[in-house]
Amino acid sequence: MAKIPHGVGPQFPQVVVLVGATGDLARRKLLPGLFHLSSSGFIPDCRIIGVSLENLDAEAFRQLARDALTEFSTRKVAQSDWMRSRTAFNMYR
Repeated sequence: MAKIPHGVGPQFPQVVVLVGATGDLARRKLLPGLFHLSSSGFIPDCRIIGVSLENLDAEAFRQLARDALTEFSTRKVAQSDWMRSRTAFNMYR
């Protein structure tokens, strides 16, 4: 996968608060899209904070995100890319 050249995109770390992080839109579109933007280098040092009414901890949210990537991503997600990016996914209630 091509990496984004240095100097393109945000210059500072980003935090994305995803309201409804366990919903259908998040699983089908937002989580895979944010993962691919992050892993391609377009949003480096990004943290994705999920907010939901469901009672999930950070590890359960990471598993939900991984399952969403497996089921809905149009690109194959390498295990090494997932392991490098998985700490960006956090959950708060």
